[in-house]
Amino acid sequence: MKIYCMLFDTTPLCREIVVYAKKKGFSLLHQIGGCFTTTSLASMFTGKLCSDLESGGMGYHRHNRYREKHTNTIKWPWENQLITSILEDNNWQIKIYNKEYFTQIFSNKSSYITTVKYPIIPEIQKEKNDKNTFYFVRYELFHFGNLDKKRRNLSLKETLNVLKQWDYTEPDALFWFFSDHGRWGDLIDHPIPKHFLSWALVKDNITKNQLKINSNFISIGDFFPTMINKFINNNFVPIDNMILSQEQNPNRIYFNEDARLKVELFDSTSAYACKFLSWRKGTPTKLIQVSYFKPRDEYRCYITIFDKKYFKGKSIRNLLDEDKFILVKIRYLFKIPFIGKILRIILNKYGLVSRAIMTILNKNSFMGITTRLRITDKNLKVALKNRFDWIAD
Repeated sequence: MKIYCMLFDTTPLCREIVVYAKKKGFSLLHQIGGCFTTTSLASMFTGKLCSDLESGGMGYHRHNRYREKHTNTIKWPWENQLITSILEDNNWQIKIYNKEYFTQIFSNKSSYITTVKYPIIPEIQKEKNDKNTFYFVRYELFHFGNLDKKRRNLSLKETLNVLKQWDYTEPDALFWFFSDHGRWGDLIDHPIPKHFLSWALVKDNITKNQLKINSNFISIGDFFPTMINKFINNNFVPIDNMILSQEQNPNRIYFNEDARLKVELFDSTSAYACKFLSWRKGTPTKLIQVSYFKPRDEYRCYITIFDKKYFKGKSIRNLLDEDKFILVKIRYLFKIPFIGKILRIILNKYGLVSRAIMTILNKNSFMGITTRLRITDKNLKVALKNRFDWIAD
């Protein structure tokens, strides 16, 4: 058996990927993860949040605390909890391509087969291995190409060229292609979906205990229990995450955390709890979140309205603080009578109070809108404080 775990770093979900996934028989998953690669992969490969693994969470340079001077390698105290370590303990072999990131940040076990090169895809698919094999590759086509239109178009073309090299009919193979986070360049303090919402494409050609996907809106940490349940112990019951074969829980609260390099080198600087809202035919149309930014001891609440096609969210800035000014502005822009009454009905529906900022989705636009609320959803705030022990009372 083979697991092809392919990371397309920072790659946004776009029409071309959606169309290609459908054409090739993939299940398209929307996932909540971290806002940079280390936090996302730590959750994905252990099924735990960074704060569960490291007291205070995980900043960009946390790994340097565990660097062995004589070998210049990283030795995390929780290395044995990685899915790669668990698979290896169960007689799998691990192959890491474009190894620099993985071996410098996560694990450089001598038993792993590693190379700085990218794989020649037809060749690795033809490999006849003596053991079951887990392949990991990190593609960085969008990591810096996600900044301007010309480079984004080129990065998308290169990403599609990689996808088209695969034979998705290969028997006894599981394909898990994914992006780890969204755009990172403008994130300063409180993450919103354009920073932490990503995607995964999953196709299982392994007939034994074949994966039946019933959850399409997941946490990136759901990868871990799904792999354990399929390959190691099919009676495994996750605590914080879900197995993809479990039914979608529309009331699920998702957690993750982030760290900004300009603020803190070693610990997490923000945490967020979020929940999908207004489900229609198995798909949510909104997401509400509460986030906490440690350096300012500050909470914020956001609502994101998603588009119907590609599940994108677009952020807007907080422009006004008082309802009366917001109502005047909305009346002027949209010329909708009784907009104040409508606004309060919306707020009451989600258990919110006034002093909020709401915007109306342009029906001609296929973009979602993230709206900052001046108050918080109390249930999410309590859940967030209970989940992260480094959040102040």
